[in-house]
Amino acid sequence: MSRRRSQPFKDIDLNEHRQSEAENVISEPDNVARDEQAHDVWEAFREEHHEGTFDPVAFSVIHLAVVSAIEQLPLSLHRQLTLMRELDEQARGT
Repeated sequence: MSRRRSQPFKDIDLNEHRQSEAENVISEPDNVARDEQAHDVWEAFREEHHEGTFDPVAFSVIHLAVVSAIEQLPLSLHRQLTLMRELDEQARGT
């Protein structure tokens, strides 16, 4: 049984699954049902977030963009902090 993206997940009534500590043993059918539901949730997540096959060119472009952003981070932080300091001084009137 596969869930489509447009279909909501089945609601679980938590009160049905709560048991007293004396009845803490879970039967095999409950485990199977829980495993099937977890599998359905995982399959739905995987379908919605699957990006396809690995593309080394796209990976390289993204990698270079991230490295560039990280290299620029100290300069950007310094610039932003300097601007904030100037704005604070202007607001105080000094």
